[in-house]
Amino acid sequence: MIAHIRKKDNVTQPAEKHCENVGKLAAERGRFSGMEKSALLAGILHDMGKFTNQFEKYISGQKDNESNEGKVYHSPTGAIFAYDRWYVGKSVKEQRAAQIISMVIRGHQGGLIDCIDANGDLPYLAC
Repeated sequence: MIAHIRKKDNVTQPAEKHCENVGKLAAERGRFSGMEKSALLAGILHDMGKFTNQFEKYISGQKDNESNEGKVYHSPTGAIFAYDRWYVGKSVKEQRAAQIISMVIRGHQGGLIDCIDANGDLPYLAC
């Protein structure tokens, strides 16, 4: 699977290598706040949605009716995985960690979204 194609020379970066590199960089930055392992995990999972046939078609230039006008929204995949994997049935501490990791992954393209509104509802979970 391909994560990126550099425009100037069409060199590709494999998705696995990209996620590994981002994970290492995130871990380095996370060390300053004591969140090294969580940052590593978020970095590794941030582009999980690029490991799909739909993204492979998109990155290779093939049009696809499922690709939402030529774009593939890949960031929710890792966010959903992290939330489902580490939230349900876990301790409060683990649930908060799952929420933070999920929000970071989900927001890596367009910024963080509201996770709770003034009424106490959870719009984040409706995404």
